[in-house]
Amino acid sequence: MVELEVPKQNKRERGSKEILRVWRSAQGDQGFVISTPGEWKDPVGWGMMFADLARFVASHGTTPEMQERILNRIVEGFTIELSSNASRTNG
Repeated sequence: MVELEVPKQNKRERGSKEILRVWRSAQGDQGFVISTPGEWKDPVGWGMMFADLARFVASHGTTPEMQERILNRIVEGFTIELSSNASRTNG
């Protein structure tokens, strides 16, 4: 198992805390999610966090066009998963 390092900025900031952890299974599926669902009083905070995460992932594209394609594919996958009848929540 590989754990990511806590960002240096968060180590220094008093009151910082982890709010989400996601594991990918060895088969490539989402393995398990642990979160603090009550972190924000308004769930819009989660939506904003997911958008920031998608932008972060897309920012690793090598060109602005590639970044835009990555972001669009992330949004497409998010939309497909939300419209799916299958529940994939774990714990």
